[in-house]
Amino acid sequence: MAKGIKCTVICNTKWGYCMTPRECKSIREAVRYAKDLGMAYRVFVDGKVVKSGW
Repeated sequence: MAKGIKCTVICNTKWGYCMTPRECKSIREAVRYAKDLGMAYRVFVDGKVVKSGW
């Protein structure tokens, strides 16, 4: 079984506001959270952006 990489996701509203960072157990969970909200997002691992999108 694969182990998830703990990360932080920050979502942005269409008006440019940043949501409160959220800790996630895996990158996949972070992306799913952001896409469910329908917002732009950035996923960070150890302070570096590893994934971003809409």
